[in-house]
Amino acid sequence: MLKTETRHAIDPATAKTLDTERLRDHFHVGGLFADGEINLVYSHYDRLILGSAVPAGKSLTLDKVAAAGTATILERREMGVLNIGDTGSVSVAGETYDLENGEVLYIGMGAGPVKFLGEGRFYVLSAPAHQTYPTTLIKLKDARRVEMGARETANERVIIQFLHPEVCKSCQLLMGYTQFAEGSVWNTMPAHLHDRRMEAYLYFQLPENQRVFHLMGEPSQTRHIVIANEEAVISPPWSVHAGAGTSSYTFCWAMAGADVICVGRRTCDETLGRITDAGGSASSVLVDFADPMAGQGLFDGQPIDILVNNAGIIRRNDAVDFTEDDWDAVMDVNLKALFFTTQAFAKAALARGGQGRVVNIASLLSFQGGIRVPSYTASKHGVAGLTKLLANEWAAKGINVNAVAPGYIETNNTEALRADPERNKSILDRIPAGRWGEASDIAGAAVYLCTPAAGYVHGAVLNVDGGWLAR
Repeated sequence: MLKTETRHAIDPATAKTLDTERLRDHFHVGGLFADGEINLVYSHYDRLILGSAVPAGKSLTLDKVAAAGTATILERREMGVLNIGDTGSVSVAGETYDLENGEVLYIGMGAGPVKFLGEGRFYVLSAPAHQTYPTTLIKLKDARRVEMGARETANERVIIQFLHPEVCKSCQLLMGYTQFAEGSVWNTMPAHLHDRRMEAYLYFQLPENQRVFHLMGEPSQTRHIVIANEEAVISPPWSVHAGAGTSSYTFCWAMAGADVICVGRRTCDETLGRITDAGGSASSVLVDFADPMAGQGLFDGQPIDILVNNAGIIRRNDAVDFTEDDWDAVMDVNLKALFFTTQAFAKAALARGGQGRVVNIASLLSFQGGIRVPSYTASKHGVAGLTKLLANEWAAKGINVNAVAPGYIETNNTEALRADPERNKSILDRIPAGRWGEASDIAGAAVYLCTPAAGYVHGAVLNVDGGWLAR
């Protein structure tokens, strides 16, 4: 028997108005692990699916789920399965994998149908995917272990990572579980935010008469949901991810997110720190795109699914005084390097069967002329044109090429403009939204273009400008 439920996303302001019962209706997931049933919850946060399958000695088949919006659940998704019961089996496309307690099976996009067999109690997680990786059984001995905390602070624990870049390659689903030492009850204090990425938690190995208080809300203004054994909670991206139990316990965590490689001529320690602090995986490579061919070797190693072309420089001078050196410097970084780096990305993607996303960072000057920036304007018009040309050539091959055109954004480069009262006012008067953009506004647009929701989007130049170009 298959049961499904949909949970809609709500904003933090709305969440603050809810009483405890309504808060539980949105985020608490009970009724899992019923014998002879598959129970799934589809969350609008990151479109994650979580649930359970308990075959109870028989066979349960998971194939078509209406909420997935496709012919089969795994047509555009990947899946992780954790067994928290006795030894059981999972069959994928006719091949059977035996899972002992605490082991995880990764199932790649396009696989299936999935059958659950035996006496296992299976926790199921699924996230959107755009690349296929092989189905892999991950034994406990092969998982990555990270010891954290201390007995003195009641948070001594070990994080056991299964779907992790160092263990098993996935498209974006990260998954593992955290076990607390006896006498330790606090998880992740001080509380942290992942921002723009939700988490799903399943609490288990909790004595029947004990509970976990799962914290929600902003770090300085939290609420809590009381969780019993083998119950789950949806933790939205705007909420803290933390909790405390009345005894030690184990919880399975899962989230969707990419492994990030930052590429540039300088180290990006601040960016790497923000990603890893949020629970993600990130590394850096030093490349100077003043050499337009420098990006050619970036795709020789591990598969890269998404390329964001963000490198850019600018030179300012009147057109009559603009030098050839300044013209070439800007065009080499902003346009020539972008093209040949993207070409190398596409060659690697096509060699492994296609599938990939390219997001170019364009500009308002992809549409307007500007003043005193002739090479920059020409390069950004070129970015918009290349975006459309490459989309025409590669869309049928599984590679989406699109661009984001930022408006006036709060960055170090615009600090002087914002500090000038007259210039700042003239800019804000032109922006219908009445504010400067933030980096997160650009990030949200770029993330959208990399999700299955944008699967039919090719050659678009998406303005993120507060309405500037509409006026």
